[in-house]
Amino acid sequence: MVAAGAASAQDLKAEIPFTFRAGGKTMAAGEYRVTMISPRTGGFPVYRISDGHQTALLMASDSHEAKREWLKSGVPVLAFQCGESRCSLTQLYSGGATPTYKFLDPSRGKDEPTHTTYVVMRPHTGD
Repeated sequence: MVAAGAASAQDLKAEIPFTFRAGGKTMAAGEYRVTMISPRTGGFPVYRISDGHQTALLMASDSHEAKREWLKSGVPVLAFQCGESRCSLTQLYSGGATPTYKFLDPSRGKDEPTHTTYVVMRPHTGD
C-alpha cells in the first residue's frame, strides 16, 4: 500500500509528440511535467500539466480500475482521445495500484472518427 501511495504522489514527466487539449487549453508538443496538486480528500484529485511555458489544471471527473496491462506493468500512462483535427487528454494512470482518472473530453462532431493514443510517463527527477 505504501508503494502505491508513493507512485501516485510523485511528479511524472511525459514526452508528448503532438498538439493536444487539456484543461480547456491547447498545448504544444513537448516534454511535460505532471503533478498531483490536490490529493483525493472527499473528491477527485486535481493535476497540473506544464512544460514550463504553458500550464493546465485538470480536475478528474471520474475514476475506475486501471486496465489490466497497465496494472501488470505499473508504468504511468496518459491517454488521449484523438479525432481528425485534435487530441484531448482524457485519462491518467499514475502507476502501481492507483485508479485511472478521467478528465472531461471536449465534444467532437457526431460522426467524427476517433482513436486513443497512449503516452508513457516516467518519474521526474528534478530540473
